[in-house]
Amino acid sequence: MSKNLYYSDVKILKKPLKQRIKTCLNFLLILIVGVGCFLSASYLSSALTVGNLGAFIVYGDTKVKFKETSLYAVVLGEYSSKTEAEKVAITSAIQGASGYIWEDTSYWVVGNIYNTIEDANKVIDNLKESNYKAVVKQIVFPSVVIDFDMYESSDMGVINKSFSIFDELRQLLYDYSIKFDKGEINHLAISSYLSSSRGEVKSIIIDVQNLINKAKSELNSVQEYLVKTDELLDELIIKTIDNSATGYSLKYAIASIARFKYELFVELS
Repeated sequence: MSKNLYYSDVKILKKPLKQRIKTCLNFLLILIVGVGCFLSASYLSSALTVGNLGAFIVYGDTKVKFKETSLYAVVLGEYSSKTEAEKVAITSAIQGASGYIWEDTSYWVVGNIYNTIEDANKVIDNLKESNYKAVVKQIVFPSVVIDFDMYESSDMGVINKSFSIFDELRQLLYDYSIKFDKGEINHLAISSYLSSSRGEVKSIIIDVQNLINKAKSELNSVQEYLVKTDELLDELIIKTIDNSATGYSLKYAIASIARFKYELFVELS
């Protein structure tokens, strides 16, 4: 006799497939909301610890993080003697190169510095028939991670700007250099623009000093290189007004600012 018993007055009710899917989705939605609430609570807890919720949302936490990056220098020779490198630098500067001497384990005479290796290689191709044995030197900026937890989140705008200004200025000078070489902008306009940029740098220096007065930190090193940048811009403004060597001076400043950032990041890494 079969063990299965059936009763005419009993029905097995099954939910429709759509209804079961809807129930599963509702469960997942509740789970996601729960996880979201937990993460939000953690986020808000950190914000309240800082003491300024609005600043935390706008600026984030008190860390600065920079990944390893590179620039590419077209160099016109490598020398073991600085005196020898200086002789080549003077000659190359007369011909329109930066003439900057990049000191590493040896002395490199820099023609100019570029954001990509492709741009640098294009210049190398143009220099094949010159008297220089030009090569591309990769400049590696190490990663930097610093927690400025001695400051408030609202201070991070100034701190981030104090780091980013080096790249911004270098790119700005590069653009001016290209336009000046093409005759699209004259030396007086460049001088005016540089004065504005110098004013911005001075403002950052003051803001950084105010933070240093609140608490000692790695900003002392940042300020040191900001002051060097201010002095560089001051000299560059005078040279562009005089227009005796505007093209060379712009390229030299580009290399100088790249070096400032390099030394800063090596120090802080």
